[in-house]
Amino acid sequence: MFDFLFPDLKKRSFIPEMMDLPDCDKKKLINTVKQFAMLNYLFTKSRELIKRYILSTIRSNPLKEYTFLDIGAGGCDVVIWLLNYCKKKNYKIKISCLDNDPAIINYAQNRCKKYEAISIINESAFSLDKLQNYDFIFANHFLHHLKDEEILKMIRLIKKKTNILFLINDIRRSNLAYLGYTLFTGVFYHNSFAFYDGRLSIRKGFTQKELEALIDDESVEVNRVNPARILLIGYK
Repeated sequence: MFDFLFPDLKKRSFIPEMMDLPDCDKKKLINTVKQFAMLNYLFTKSRELIKRYILSTIRSNPLKEYTFLDIGAGGCDVVIWLLNYCKKKNYKIKISCLDNDPAIINYAQNRCKKYEAISIINESAFSLDKLQNYDFIFANHFLHHLKDEEILKMIRLIKKKTNILFLINDIRRSNLAYLGYTLFTGVFYHNSFAFYDGRLSIRKGFTQKELEALIDDESVEVNRVNPARILLIGYK
């Protein structure tokens, strides 16, 4: 029971998550994406971080039309919120959402049908060179899915394709976060991968020192954010 609630988090795990397996149950996968929308709202601070770093930049020049790319956008809950926020403020923005799982692409396309400013791109994140440059590139809970050697390559690609700034929000390993997540999802989330994969995601998360040593780029800031988040910020 102790290991179930308080695993050894000294080292980062590299076990594949169930939702990343090609033969995973697609119904459970979509249920997971739906459930992650609420988890994003409650715990990831994505909206607050976008407001603090990206929307503040837009506010300084509100007449320009901006481009925004969300890598691993999943169900597009963050970008739908962003587009609606920008509409209220009369900011002009075009949003692209990148994913490469056919089931998630189909779900995202259906969710975004009525949003002309949102386009869904079915590509691997490592195919960024095929795409245009974007003013802002954002990724939430994407980096921990990668191996260490892939992370450095990914950061370089993102940096190359960014016109203004990129923001990468991910998980900082924490026993308290693991315990809280286990209790919350164990009670409320079923018939999905949210319980298993979310707990594994925390074990696959980072410490600030790990990412700083791995990236080794003074132009990329690595910051701790509560609760249990690690934030990468890169300016052009």
